[in-house]
Amino acid sequence: DFTRPVDPHQYHHLLQVWRYNSFGHHTDNNGMVMYDTASIMAHSCDASACWHFGHSDQFVCRARRIIRAGEEITISYLSDDDL
Repeated sequence: DFTRPVDPHQYHHLLQVWRYNSFGHHTDNNGMVMYDTASIMAHSCDASACWHFGHSDQFVCRARRIIRAGEEITISYLSDDDL
């Protein structure tokens, strides 16, 4: 139903969720992409895993060190150059 009024606070919240959980697209500098798993991974400047784009725009995640059972897998939202 597109006739309902939009709550501006909810709209702002959804835009922030999109912005801070999406990744820049590697073939389109203006594009943003959300992934079903990667977009909800936790950030760390000392991440336990790293990621890159694979074939067909797949999100590839690899361990940077040994990750123990039950330990949260984290990635950096920043590039290595920005850390």
